[in-house]
Amino acid sequence: LDGGAVTCLHGKSLIELLSPRCDHKPVSIENDGKCAGLAEAWIGAAKDVQDCCVMAFGTGIAGAIIKNKKIHRGSHMIAGELSYIQFPLSRKEMDIPFFGLKSSTIGLVHRVAKALNIDDQELNGEKIFEMLRDGNEVVKETLEDVYFEIALQCFNLQYIVDPELICIGGGISEQAIFIEGIQRYIDKIYEHNATMVKPFVKPKITVCKFRNDSNLIGALYHYKQHIENII
Repeated sequence: LDGGAVTCLHGKSLIELLSPRCDHKPVSIENDGKCAGLAEAWIGAAKDVQDCCVMAFGTGIAGAIIKNKKIHRGSHMIAGELSYIQFPLSRKEMDIPFFGLKSSTIGLVHRVAKALNIDDQELNGEKIFEMLRDGNEVVKETLEDVYFEIALQCFNLQYIVDPELICIGGGISEQAIFIEGIQRYIDKIYEHNATMVKPFVKPKITVCKFRNDSNLIGALYHYKQHIENII
């Protein structure tokens, strides 16, 4: 068992630790990004499709690949860990940023703060969108870069996983302009590439129905699937 970044949990079973503290009732455990995917597949934005991907933006980019309403995990249990997608910026310097560090909400905050020469602690997602509405050009240009990066990864997901739908979630998804920006660059990339590659599939995106609560609702569905055997 691997605790990931929480090193004190290496080699430990959370189920065995939690069940005695819950009067020995059945306990199910799942990653928050995977739970977000389950929520949308169950009764959310992807309830009418069998296969979907979920991107939830926050500290990183939580993700899930859902196949036939179930989590696709891969041979090393890391399928859908979208934060670890990389894209090269400089071959010689091996400057290869992680998607989750560069294009997440925290990544956006860091980029804007660096461009404005202020401390990250002075900003958050809400403040950044307030600055955008006030016409701040630095924020506008940084967001345009982030929209493009996310749109590009939507195309990569489309051609690797071929989902029927990609759901965008996390607190930042409550900003309608965030979804609109991603869609705008999906349209631009499609128009550019469709002239060279035919047929060229355009990813279909939507906002998560449950926004920042998807992980909690998905945890219930995971419990139903694994404890109550309700599929």
